[in-house]
Amino acid sequence: MKVRGTMIEVKPIEVLQNKVYIHKNIVRVDEDGEEGFHGWEYDETVLPVEQYLSVIEVMGQQITNLLLEV
Repeated sequence: MKVRGTMIEVKPIEVLQNKVYIHKNIVRVDEDGEEGFHGWEYDETVLPVEQYLSVIEVMGQQITNLLLEV
Protein backbone atom coordinates (compact mmCIF):
# COMPACT_ATOMS: atom_id res chain seq x y z
CA MET A 1 0.00 0.00 0.00
CA LYS A 2 1.36 3.46 -0.94
CA VAL A 3 1.63 5.74 2.12
CA ARG A 4 2.61 9.36 2.74
CA GLY A 5 3.95 10.80 5.97
CA THR A 6 5.54 13.97 7.31
CA MET A 7 7.89 12.40 9.84
CA ILE A 8 11.53 13.53 10.03
CA GLU A 9 12.79 10.17 8.76
CA VAL A 10 11.25 6.94 7.53
CA LYS A 11 12.75 3.77 8.98
CA PRO A 12 12.82 0.70 6.71
CA ILE A 13 11.40 -1.44 9.54
CA GLU A 14 9.42 -0.32 12.58
CA VAL A 15 7.88 -2.42 15.35
CA LEU A 16 4.91 -0.79 17.07
CA GLN A 17 2.91 -2.77 19.62
CA ASN A 18 2.14 -6.13 17.96
CA LYS A 19 2.77 -5.15 14.32
CA VAL A 20 5.83 -4.81 12.09
CA TYR A 21 5.78 -2.06 9.47
CA ILE A 22 8.04 -2.67 6.47
CA HIS A 23 8.77 0.40 4.31
CA LYS A 24 10.19 0.14 0.77
CA ASN A 25 10.70 2.54 -2.14
CA ILE A 26 11.08 5.49 0.24
CA VAL A 27 11.08 8.79 -1.68
CA ARG A 28 11.18 12.40 -0.49
CA VAL A 29 8.25 14.44 -1.88
CA ASP A 30 8.20 18.24 -2.11
CA GLU A 31 5.19 19.50 -4.07
CA ASP A 32 5.00 23.09 -5.27
CA GLY A 33 2.98 25.78 -3.50
CA GLU A 34 2.11 26.53 0.10
CA GLU A 35 -0.51 23.79 0.16
CA GLY A 36 1.80 21.27 -1.53
CA PHE A 37 2.78 18.13 0.35
CA HIS A 38 6.24 18.05 1.91
CA GLY A 39 7.26 14.70 3.36
CA TRP A 40 7.79 11.08 2.36
CA GLU A 41 6.05 8.57 0.14
CA TYR A 42 6.68 4.83 0.42
CA ASP A 43 5.21 1.35 0.06
CA GLU A 44 4.16 -0.12 3.39
CA THR A 45 3.52 -3.73 4.37
CA VAL A 46 2.10 -4.50 7.81
CA LEU A 47 2.58 -7.91 9.43
CA PRO A 48 1.79 -9.28 12.89
CA VAL A 49 5.02 -9.70 14.88
CA GLU A 50 4.56 -13.49 14.99
CA GLN A 51 4.32 -13.74 11.20
CA TYR A 52 7.35 -11.48 10.69
CA LEU A 53 9.45 -13.55 13.11
CA SER A 54 8.37 -16.74 11.34
CA VAL A 55 9.53 -15.33 7.99
CA ILE A 56 12.86 -14.23 9.50
CA GLU A 57 13.34 -17.71 11.00
CA VAL A 58 12.76 -19.38 7.61
CA MET A 59 15.16 -16.95 5.89
CA GLY A 60 17.82 -17.62 8.53
CA GLN A 61 17.50 -21.37 8.01
CA GLN A 62 17.79 -20.94 4.23
CA ILE A 63 20.97 -18.89 4.64
CA THR A 64 22.41 -21.49 7.00
CA ASN A 65 21.63 -24.26 4.50
CA LEU A 66 23.36 -22.31 1.71
CA LEU A 67 26.45 -21.75 3.83
CA LEU A 68 26.64 -25.45 4.68
CA GLU A 69 26.61 -26.32 0.95
CA VAL A 70 29.74 -24.26 0.23
